[in-house]
Amino acid sequence: MEKGIELITHIKKNMKNAFMTLWDKLMLRKRSIIETIIDQLKNISQIEHSRHRSIP
Repeated sequence: MEKGIELITHIKKNMKNAFMTLWDKLMLRKRSIIETIIDQLKNISQIEHSRHRSIP
């Protein structure tokens, strides 16, 4: 929150009800599309590189 980053997730059964803005609700509906686009951009620009872990 200090850096201006806010995590938005669905409310689960064991969580208290909290006020959610209309913008947050819309973004949760579009979350899978947004994540797919970001993943494709990472793959195209080869930003993410996974390194194999070796057993010491």
